[in-house]
Amino acid sequence: MRIVIAGGSGTLSRALSTALAERGHDVVVLTRSPHPPAQRGGVREVPWDGRTVGPWARELDAPGTAVVNLAGKLVDARPTPENIADLTRSRVEATTALVDASQ
Repeated sequence: MRIVIAGGSGTLSRALSTALAERGHDVVVLTRSPHPPAQRGGVREVPWDGRTVGPWARELDAPGTAVVNLAGKLVDARPTPENIADLTRSRVEATTALVDASQ
């Protein structure tokens, strides 16, 4: 099964992608900063901007593809109105891009 993980550079994402790849899944991580293929041990990293549909959308075309959305700005910030707006925007934009790409 292909599993696409959006926002795959965090601690949780790395642990999840590694565990899924070890179980034989085709794991694709959408990230703003892809690493060379040899550095992720069976996990492919594909660039995306977290806001718009781009070439990465092809990764969703395989039948039965699962999507895990862990994208968004880190929550390690003071809860000011500006930070809350940034946190919300980063998650809504990523989710909207994933939905648009899957249609």
